[in-house]
Amino acid sequence: MASLSPIRILFYPHSARALSSALIGHLAELCQEFQVVLVTEPLSIGYTHLLQDRTRFPGLESVVVIDGFGYSLAQLIGGNRRWHRLACDLVRQARPQVVVTENDMSGLFDMYLLREAKKSGAFCLTVQGMMQQHDKDVQKFIILSHVCSNGDDPGFKRIFRMAYFQARKWLGHYLVHYLLPWSIGERALAGRSSYVLRSGATGLRDSDLNLVPSSQAFRSHTNSGVPRKKLAILAHPLTRLPHDLFFGSVEARASAEPIFDGKNILVLMTSMPVGFRSKDLSLISHEERRKTRLEIIRLLRQVFPDWRILIKPHPDCVRIEAVEQYFSAVRDHLTIMPPFMPVEPLLKHSDIILDLPLSVTTTLYTAACAYPNKPVISANVTREFYGDYYRDFPEVDYVESMPELGTLLQRIKNGTFRKSAPAAIPPDLTFFRTTNAAVHHLLQTRS
Repeated sequence: MASLSPIRILFYPHSARALSSALIGHLAELCQEFQVVLVTEPLSIGYTHLLQDRTRFPGLESVVVIDGFGYSLAQLIGGNRRWHRLACDLVRQARPQVVVTENDMSGLFDMYLLREAKKSGAFCLTVQGMMQQHDKDVQKFIILSHVCSNGDDPGFKRIFRMAYFQARKWLGHYLVHYLLPWSIGERALAGRSSYVLRSGATGLRDSDLNLVPSSQAFRSHTNSGVPRKKLAILAHPLTRLPHDLFFGSVEARASAEPIFDGKNILVLMTSMPVGFRSKDLSLISHEERRKTRLEIIRLLRQVFPDWRILIKPHPDCVRIEAVEQYFSAVRDHLTIMPPFMPVEPLLKHSDIILDLPLSVTTTLYTAACAYPNKPVISANVTREFYGDYYRDFPEVDYVESMPELGTLLQRIKNGTFRKSAPAAIPPDLTFFRTTNAAVHHLLQTRS
């Protein structure tokens, strides 16, 4: 510990999922140089054991397990005062020079924590663990999904449902950002971003510097109003750290190893049951979505008849029986994986990784970082609104039609497929090679 910097960092990854997919790497880098207090939601046994490894985390002083989540009305009202007191206590006891979080807007506790950090004189660094779409597109997609949540287009009733939904959102916004802080004697959490309204982006509140993983993410943030001076690029830690830090527990990875043999195609499936066409926002119904997904599976089986196809549902798809029924028409050479299974062994042992429509999962970008030589495909074959995020990512093979997908799969099969080189970072954008370099930059330039 004597060789560590006297700088103390309070590190809050927002969620266990964000920690396992990306932020564990940033934590490991920081612990090589700084004294770190980790504040986290409950972790798996595997990660609890991993954090005890002092060769990987020599600067980890302590792990404080909290319950900082709550989004229902009862949870917000019941947790409001407790979360504020917890944020105050953590900052007072740790006395950090820097507070590192995943965002500065996605929860009452997150906002209280960074406000208290600023009051104490600490600097706030946010590390974007998830992908960021333009906030206006996110808002529009969420409203449309809610209005058509039963799988049918309500026709002329759409405008009334949209008005009702937006009214509820605005009431929730005022509750979270004004009424609840006022009820405990705090100033309102006013600002240009709101997780309730899904407006703005990380960097518009108390973050002094927000690290994003790519120039595309940089552009998405500036489009949402974040000043360029508060943004910098830091590549995903998978590009520079051992893979066994990420994704899930050691036990889960070990138990998954025996199932893999031969050639495998990993198919990622979000829980979005409906979609909307980019050209006119017309509804893509439950049945249309299912028909397209089955067509893609049949194409995979046609081009690679002897390969195993692994379906990995998003964790939001809680019931594996429902997923099995969904794919019942194409069960040959198909294996449905448990939704909560760690994805890392699947990425490791798959020769092709494909994301079904709606292709927005952050796992696709993670796969491209972890395995830069594997085909990683975003299949926006229905040309959906909100489904073209990976259009400008050269690391991801983005396709917009079934013939285009078929051609790509044939190139993979006959050995003529070549991965595109990652996009060069424009020279006018701030770029760091490690999380620690970003911390030093923050301390030097903001002092």
